[in-house]
Amino acid sequence: MGIIDPSITYTFFYAFPITLLLLLLLPFYQAAYNGKPLRLNWPSRIALIGLMIVLAFNGAIIPGVVAVLFFGIGLHWVLGRWQSGVGMSLWQRIIRITQAPVLPLFLLGLFMLLCLYSLYIGLNEEESTVSVLPIWERYMRLPSGIFWQLSQLGLIVLLVAASLNIVLIRRLLPDSPGSQRVISIFRWLVLFAVIYLLLLPLGATDHTARLSSDVTLFSQSLLG
Repeated sequence: MGIIDPSITYTFFYAFPITLLLLLLLPFYQAAYNGKPLRLNWPSRIALIGLMIVLAFNGAIIPGVVAVLFFGIGLHWVLGRWQSGVGMSLWQRIIRITQAPVLPLFLLGLFMLLCLYSLYIGLNEEESTVSVLPIWERYMRLPSGIFWQLSQLGLIVLLVAASLNIVLIRRLLPDSPGSQRVISIFRWLVLFAVIYLLLLPLGATDHTARLSSDVTLFSQSLLG
């Protein structure tokens, strides 16, 4: 746990909810990966909705991740349906894009609405009423925050392992739908990370800046 974050408390408040989010999205990912319709019985649907409620109001990390992630899912869906409609008229392509599966659209749409409502509630918390840093200053602090994250072993191992896998797939494996899918997933992950980092300063407050500074000083004291 210390590899992910020096603070176990932060691990439970940030990494653990992300793990639950991956669990929630697993059936959707399996259906999309196998190219089959999403099939869930009623107990599974109720369990997913309950997990959505817990995650949406668990903290600030999940709503932001879901907003960026679902933007990517929507963009991927639109591009895929548009490209597969080659030879059709413009109106036929638009209709094709709107023909989304009902069950995934309902469940993911409900989750998105819960996360948006959570973000709206967060606007009224005490931390959001204090004076905030100017936008330009938040973005100026962003590179130092990224550098500090890269100084931790866990993120470096993750990035090196992922990049090495992509290099080995491109150089050693023959070109196949499976290898192209892995490379495509990696590209979407990079896009997600870039968008999330660019949006991150828009939600920063003085409290967040002070907290980040305190965590940095505490970590430096532990390292001597």
